[in-house]
Amino acid sequence: MYHQQTFQLTSDWRIPSYAQAMIWAKNEVDAAQTTGDEGTVTLNVDKSPITLHWGSAQGPALTQLKWQPQDLKWDGSIRIGGMVDAIHLSAFPGIEEAIAVVHIGGQPLLPDTVPFARADQRQDVPYAEPEWMEGIDSEVEFGYSTWLVGEDSPLYAVIYDALSSKMPIYAYGLLPAVTQGWHQQLALPILLQSVTVFPS
Repeated sequence: MYHQQTFQLTSDWRIPSYAQAMIWAKNEVDAAQTTGDEGTVTLNVDKSPITLHWGSAQGPALTQLKWQPQDLKWDGSIRIGGMVDAIHLSAFPGIEEAIAVVHIGGQPLLPDTVPFARADQRQDVPYAEPEWMEGIDSEVEFGYSTWLVGEDSPLYAVIYDALSSKMPIYAYGLLPAVTQGWHQQLALPILLQSVTVFPS
């Protein structure tokens, strides 16, 4: 038997105004649109992870969070594992360098997936061999999202190589603040922060 519970996505971070009507929370038994700058939502709860989607319950996944009562402690980070499908390089008003709009198709990373071993784990050898598919929730529907990175950033070179060589990646990013204005350029803007590349 499932029980209905009201909780919020965040308390320390505030969801930007352009995203407040676009985020849906979904678990294995229910889905609902979140409201407000803390992402308040009511769901039937079974303690499975909560996946955040953009636009609708069937929209592209943004990230997956561990279930915890009251507050999921989301910080606006986006975490996806998948493939780079296309890169569009363009000039944007008021920005000197060219910006790459990166199209990534994929699925959310599991909540425990990390880009690099934690500090307390780095003294333990041998390190576990990275396995691309092990970090992804393959049960969540495949979706497409748009990521932004400057042409002069080292991340652009890594992303370009991943596209050219058809290498799978983990992509980590953030929803930009309203003051950055990216929501006026793209319906779903994600600022690329880091990337892990795996052999094809």
